[in-house]
Amino acid sequence: MKSTHNTLWAYTKSAAVTIAMVTGTATLMVACSGVAPLPKEYTQDQLDATITVPPGNVVALETTASGLLHYECKANATTAGTIGWVLVRPEAELLDRTGKTVARYSGPPATWTHIDGSSVVGTQVALAPRVGATNLPQQLSTGASGATPGVLQNVTYIQRIKTKGGQDLSKACTQADLGDKLTTSYQADYIFWKAA
Repeated sequence: MKSTHNTLWAYTKSAAVTIAMVTGTATLMVACSGVAPLPKEYTQDQLDATITVPPGNVVALETTASGLLHYECKANATTAGTIGWVLVRPEAELLDRTGKTVARYSGPPATWTHIDGSSVVGTQVALAPRVGATNLPQQLSTGASGATPGVLQNVTYIQRIKTKGGQDLSKACTQADLGDKLTTSYQADYIFWKAA
């Protein structure tokens, strides 16, 4: 009888350890399932064809920007004889997909400067049709990198996508309003590309 008791105790202890291990593993699995998955690789599948980057380029950096666009009511240089709101200065902070601030956007000219000192100047080559009356249009720009090595060196293209805000220009801009200033907030994703 004594030996049966010891065997039962040993079995019970072993079962308890097994249950504790299974429970601990299950708890750990549940805890890990709450961790956000790594971001998926960027795809252009849903973009308007006018702003897609040509083959032979790969994503170098994906960012989300939040900032301000400063406009002034002035004569439009591109359309003689007209007056309108002209963008005079952008300013935004760019966060990478982990939420870390990695760059700033300023201008003119449109310039992105990374925290590592590298930079790129963009020249617009295409706009996609605007989605929403007050959202900036999506945009494709070519890049001209600065001399400082880093993440933004050798950038070939910059895409501005997923825009929100930035063009609430409903305030009057007439001859009587020349010189008036207007600031709007905006958000957008900027995707930076390099040659493969």
